[in-house]
Amino acid sequence: MRLLITTLAEYQTVFWQDVGLELRRTGHDPAFISFDDRSTEMLNDAGFRVYTADRSAVSSAEAEAILERFGVTDLNHWLSHERFAFNATDSDVLTRRLASYLLASDAALAAEGDTVMVQELGGFLSVIAGFFASHSRNVPNWFLEPSFFRGNLFFLCNSFSAVVVDEARPAIDEKLDAYLASTLASGAIVI
Repeated sequence: MRLLITTLAEYQTVFWQDVGLELRRTGHDPAFISFDDRSTEMLNDAGFRVYTADRSAVSSAEAEAILERFGVTDLNHWLSHERFAFNATDSDVLTRRLASYLLASDAALAAEGDTVMVQELGGFLSVIAGFFASHSRNVPNWFLEPSFFRGNLFFLCNSFSAVVVDEARPAIDEKLDAYLASTLASGAIVI
């Protein structure tokens, strides 16, 4: 089984390329879906298989059928993060981009065969496309999510939902209280 890793920007690719090199060193053969030109160059230069997506590869008329094929409903929900992050107001452009990314993710999954999709959890259209393409092919989609608690990482399989926390926990101890105060004071929050 292979890993197919998505990367959205150069800063992510620096991390994922190191992961890929370590995987390669240990006998694995990861591939990447890149949604960024510089990332594609970096990964190609490192000798990895890299799949890319064309943002405008489909027409408005085709986009609706593509979204239906991959089971994307509640389109406004899925477009909302991209709208907010980039102040994007043209729903048609975002819808066509999502459809293009779905096709690119699906093509990469088809080319890789027996694979697992690995992504950083997020609301960008590329991540959403990878998730829905994986789901449509019954391919496991693992999200890695940095924790609020530095040094920890959550792994979510086949879901955008947050990890369920047991409500029957004891009261907050002094160390946790100090950690929260320090985090708030330093502004070092990743969410």
